Amino acid sequence: MNAATATPSANPSTTRPTAPAPARSPLRLVFDLLASMKLTVVLMGLLALLTLTGTLAQTVDGIYYVQKQYFESWGLWANVSLGDDLTVPVPLPGAVPVLGLLFVNLLVGGIARMRWRQRNLGILTAHFGIALLLVAGYVKLSVSFSGHLSLPEGAIGSTIRSFQEWELALLWQEGDQVFERTIPGATIENATGPSPVRLTGEGLPFMVDVSYFQEHCTPALKTAMFQSATPVVDGVCLVGDPKLIGTWPKDRDNRLAGCYVQIVENGARGAMGMLWAPDLLPTNVAAPHRPWAFEAGGRKWGLELRHKVWNLPYDLRLDKFRKSEHPGTTMARDFSSFVTVLEPGSMPREAHIYMNEPLRKDGFVFYQTSFGPDPKRPGKFYSTFEVANNPSDKWPEWSCYVIGIGLLGHFIWKLSLFIAAENRRRHEYEVRA
Repeated sequence: MNAATATPSANPSTTRPTAPAPARSPLRLVFDLLASMKLTVVLMGLLALLTLTGTLAQTVDGIYYVQKQYFESWGLWANVSLGDDLTVPVPLPGAVPVLGLLFVNLLVGGIARMRWRQRNLGILTAHFGIALLLVAGYVKLSVSFSGHLSLPEGAIGSTIRSFQEWELALLWQEGDQVFERTIPGATIENATGPSPVRLTGEGLPFMVDVSYFQEHCTPALKTAMFQSATPVVDGVCLVGDPKLIGTWPKDRDNRLAGCYVQIVENGARGAMGMLWAPDLLPTNVAAPHRPWAFEAGGRKWGLELRHKVWNLPYDLRLDKFRKSEHPGTTMARDFSSFVTVLEPGSMPREAHIYMNEPLRKDGFVFYQTSFGPDPKRPGKFYSTFEVANNPSDKWPEWSCYVIGIGLLGHFIWKLSLFIAAENRRRHEYEVRA
C-alpha cells in the first residue's frame, strides 16, 4: 500500500478521544482532603502561628489565661498590634481543632493511605508515635487535674488544693462527722452582678442565691471615704483591687475570689452573707479560715468559698527540707524534700523529691515546686509540691521512644539500600575495568 491510498487510521498525528475521568464521590473527596499533605502543611503553619501569638500574649496576660485562650480552646480573637497603641482583633482557630485535624490527617494520610511495606515500616512506626503523643495531650486536657500540697517540716497532709479552680462547699455535721456538697466554681463565676445565680440541691430545705462574684477582691470596712459597688454586710464589703482591674481572670495563678450569698427558705429571703476565699497558696499556709454559718430546716449549715480540693488516698509527711545556697547569697542553688508516704495497711515508704525526680504513687505525681519560711517556726521551712493526676503521664515519654525507634529503623533501612547500591556500582566499575 502506497502513501496515496493510506487510511486515516495510519496517520500518526491522529489521536483517539479519551474517555472523561470518573467523578469522585463526596466521600472520596473528603478522604483525599483529610489525607492531603497540603492540609498537613496548613495545620503545621497554624500551630506555629498559635505558638508565636500565644508566646507574645504572655507579655500582657497571665500564663493560665493564655493557655486557656490559645491552646485549650476551639477559637479565639488574637489582638495583633499595628503600632501606636493600635490593635486589630484577628480570628484564629484554637489548638484543639487544629490538633484534632492533625490527628485525623495523620491517621488517614500517614497510616491508612500509606503502603504497608517493609520499606515503610520505620515511617509507619514514627507516625504511630506521633499519634500517641497527640492522644496523650487530649487525655491530659480531658481528665487530668493538678494542685498543690504545702507542708511545714514534720507536718502530715493529704489535701490537694487547686491553683486556679474554685468551688463552693456546703457543710453540715451529723454526730462527729462533717459532710459536704460541692459546686464547681464555673457555676457561680457568671454571677458578677446583682442578678443572682440560684443554686438548689436534692433534699435541701433551702436554696442559695449567689451574686457579685469577683475574681480578685478583699474585704474592707465601709467608710464615707469611698462609694461601695457591692452590698455592705456588718459594715464590711468586698472591694476589687484597683491595680488588678482588667487583668482578672486572665492571671489566675494567685487570686482571691469573693461573692455574696443569700439563703431562700420557703420563698422567704434570709440574711445576706459574704464569702471570701483566703489565700491558701504556699505563701500563707497557716491562714485560718471559717465557713459562713446559718440555720435552715432546724439544722446548722456552713458555706465556704475555697480553692477546689482533692483528697489523697494516703498521707504524706515532710520529714526534712534541705536547701543549699549560692556562695555569699541567700539565693537557693538547690532544694529538695525528704518525705514519707503513710498508707493504712502498708509499710511507710520513704522518698526523696527533688528537681526532675518526682514521687509517683497510685496515679499521683509529686513535683518539688517551691518553698518558703514557716510563719510559725522561725528558721524552719515549708515545702510545696505540685501534685498531678494524669493517666497519660508517661505516654509522651513512650511516644518519644516509639518515634525514635521508627526514625532509627527507617535510617538503617535507607543506609542499607545505599550501601548495597554503592557495592553494586563498585562491582560494575571493577568489571568494566
